Amino acid sequence: RVLRGILATKMDYVQATSAAVFIGQALAMFFMFFGIFFNWWLALIGLFLYIGAGSEKQHVILRSFLHEVPASEAMTTEYRSVRPDESLSRVFEHFHHGCQEDFPVIGDSGIEGILTRDRILASIHDKGLNVPVSNVMDQDFVLVDPTMPLDEVYKKLLASRKTAVIVADKGEVKGMICLDGISRYFLIKAALKKIDIESIIPRP
Repeated sequence: RVLRGILATKMDYVQATSAAVFIGQALAMFFMFFGIFFNWWLALIGLFLYIGAGSEKQHVILRSFLHEVPASEAMTTEYRSVRPDESLSRVFEHFHHGCQEDFPVIGDSGIEGILTRDRILASIHDKGLNVPVSNVMDQDFVLVDPTMPLDEVYKKLLASRKTAVIVADKGEVKGMICLDGISRYFLIKAALKKIDIESIIPRP
């Protein structure tokens, strides 16, 4: 990171990261080669250095891509919302036979929660299907604005330990974004632009 900071004064931040990672991994390979014959601890340090440098590069490149994309461009706009008084069994029919895994819960007062895949599966195991959505929905949900950059959405997902967020504008649901959806968005972009980014965002 110190080397990247020095290089970043002369070049783009992503380019500086790539250059620093190349030098760091080259040094790590030397440590591993030297350590195999003389000191296994040095080889182990080299291995961790090599893996850490690669992870840092992926993280920086990922954030540079995400920062340029608003949430509205990556969100799922075709979704089904559910009511809090609706039976979980009805939601399960859409979950089981459809493609949607996360459902915004909208009641008379507006957005009241979110019903995610993990919540649905855990609730079926613990409470069965004959319970209202309000009993199992996540009321501590995250709302994001359509103009919010995807890197901020990504950080909110990780910080709150959520798998999906609701994209809303003035209280009106515009779409949904999940972690898998972010990966899928960039895989689609890569296919359209013929850019190989599977090394940056691996398939789920």
